[in-house]
Amino acid sequence: MATIVAISVPAALGAQGTPMKTMTKKPTTSCGPLSLIMVTVVDRKGAPVTDAKIDVKRQRDGKEVPGTMTDMSPSGEYVVMDDMALPLVPVAGANFVVRAKRGSESGSVVLRIARSPDGCHVIRTGSPAKLVLDK
Repeated sequence: MATIVAISVPAALGAQGTPMKTMTKKPTTSCGPLSLIMVTVVDRKGAPVTDAKIDVKRQRDGKEVPGTMTDMSPSGEYVVMDDMALPLVPVAGANFVVRAKRGSESGSVVLRIARSPDGCHVIRTGSPAKLVLDK
């Protein structure tokens, strides 16, 4: 299951100034809030790992998921993908390898990620959301 985070920008309704012509192009469809795929990184004892380095690649071709990973997390939860990576996710879904490293400890997990039924969001399907660091 993906964690959904709403990101909004206030609308400037009733702003003063010169009226602008409305555009006659096709209306833009909004897919709603940004969807995030998270993974929890823990050590062998189950304690959250707060300083892991994370990388995510599509399993079939090694294509790296760009720019959504964080290097520090006080809870051990890391963003591994958001909707910006949707072009990397085929409609039927794909396996993505999530690797975490801290010092000499490392671990990995394969997540199955697909598109939501409306095609707007990434979703995790039936995969574990916990990554355990071991040697």
